[in-house]
Amino acid sequence: MAQTGYSIGQRFGLVSDGLFNTNEELANRPYNDFVANRQTLGDIKYKDLDGDGIINQNDICPIGFPNYAQYHFNLKAQCAWKGFDLKILFTGLANGSFYLSDVMTNPFFKYVGNAWKWQYDGRWTPERYAAGEKITFPRATYAYDAKANNYLVSDYWMASTNHIKLKNIEFGYTFNVKRGLLNRLQ
Repeated sequence: MAQTGYSIGQRFGLVSDGLFNTNEELANRPYNDFVANRQTLGDIKYKDLDGDGIINQNDICPIGFPNYAQYHFNLKAQCAWKGFDLKILFTGLANGSFYLSDVMTNPFFKYVGNAWKWQYDGRWTPERYAAGEKITFPRATYAYDAKANNYLVSDYWMASTNHIKLKNIEFGYTFNVKRGLLNRLQ
């Protein structure tokens, strides 16, 4: 999905608006044309951007930043004092996004394998919601369906690639070999 006027690698999808936590939220939701309005508690809510009461192709927009970050930077610094020297290198990215694949978001992708612990930590459950715990993933589902509400392309599954990293640090001491050698010869 490439469109004129956008950066290379720009992803398009729906804009998420949290999760359905109550039956009242479910009752007042806009009709989701992508999944024939089959949503339940713990599913991702999407914004109706055009305000027509239907979540459809008209609500798809650019989400996140391109997968190739807009800014790449580094900082190299060094100092020396009485034979000691210190060199450091920082690198980083800004304004970049990575879309999490189905393998990372669905615990039983393609009906095989075991679920990883991190895929269930933070999953929505009625008990976690009632206890006020931090919820980072929608409810867990066994079946993967490309038209399942939680797996529609949306900003919910975008991860930032922004970072600053200390890539290298070097500390050293320089021996003055020339002066030491002359002193021994005399």
